[in-house]
Amino acid sequence: MTPEQPSAGVGREETSRPTPGFGAALGLAAGVVVVVVVAVVALTMASSGATEHRFVVAPGTGDRLDAGEWVETMPAELDVKVGDSLVIVNDDDRVHLIGPFGVRAGETLHYRFSEPGEIRDACTLQPDGEIVITIS
Repeated sequence: MTPEQPSAGVGREETSRPTPGFGAALGLAAGVVVVVVVAVVALTMASSGATEHRFVVAPGTGDRLDAGEWVETMPAELDVKVGDSLVIVNDDDRVHLIGPFGVRAGETLHYRFSEPGEIRDACTLQPDGEIVITIS
């Protein structure tokens, strides 16, 4: 075999490669699968009786807490179920830490609990600085 001559295997290998459009079609198919899975999960949550636990941090909450006031925004102990979601709307002018979640001023946190357990962590909205979320 000379350097200019390809081996017999090279020609076969090239003809067995997918056409350039195959990757795009595969990506589109994967995208359709993802959309279907998300829709099924959403329908399952809706039919499973999942609860949305929604709390709003009012404007001025941080200033009131700084002044030593107790501001009832959310409970220090929260019991949720797997599949429930936590929504925290922060209308205050500063970041608030609620467990492992930092919610910036003007932002909204959306979190769905996917497994049982307990979250015991810091919370800037609680007088003792701690929140306990029990997921069953």
